[in-house]
Amino acid sequence: QKIAGREPIFLRRTAAVLHGLQLGRVPDDVEIAAAGRCGSEAAGVRSREISPASRQRAVVRSGAQVTGLVDTLVDCARFTVPEEALPIIENALHRERTGQIDDDDAEGLRPRLDRALRACTGRGSRRAKNIAEVMSPFCESIGESRCLMLFRLHGLPTPTQQLAIGPYRVDFAWPQQRVIVEFDGMVKYGDTRTSGGIFLAEKRREAWLQSQGWTVLRLTWDMLS
Repeated sequence: QKIAGREPIFLRRTAAVLHGLQLGRVPDDVEIAAAGRCGSEAAGVRSREISPASRQRAVVRSGAQVTGLVDTLVDCARFTVPEEALPIIENALHRERTGQIDDDDAEGLRPRLDRALRACTGRGSRRAKNIAEVMSPFCESIGESRCLMLFRLHGLPTPTQQLAIGPYRVDFAWPQQRVIVEFDGMVKYGDTRTSGGIFLAEKRREAWLQSQGWTVLRLTWDMLS
């Protein structure tokens, strides 16, 4: 594309990385907007269809042209499996909620994204609408996003997220049943403590919550897989 005088536009999961979002795994391929026939592949690069409107709204991030933030998240919702797409979207929503996202395209992200997902038509539109129904801005790690998907899959009532109980905040709580579920992934977004310090703090907090009559259950990556 550069030889032909066109700067490539990165999209989908590649664009999500360039927007600074966290992914559950590194994508196998770099995805760029198709200059001609879509779906071609060379040396780990895949070309994808892009709408004229998305091409027009492209922005520069990390020195590269990428689809805008909302377009990137909608594309992930439509064309990536939900267990990968939802954590990307929830990472963006969490970062917007906590003021951690440094992106001039992020203002009013949640309502804009909700409208865009529900307005989707064609391929992947049902998947996008389903994600609009369940996406949460309160997941603080990829593991928490996966936990929330697991609860829905098994028909559990929707938990309260990030509930303050005394001096602590818990990942998921069902107050009526006095049950707490914590994702034991050790590190949340932006946590800079050592693993030993995190372990000791978590043991103290669990003991205190149990003393207040709560049942505390923990899920790990091995359990989720």
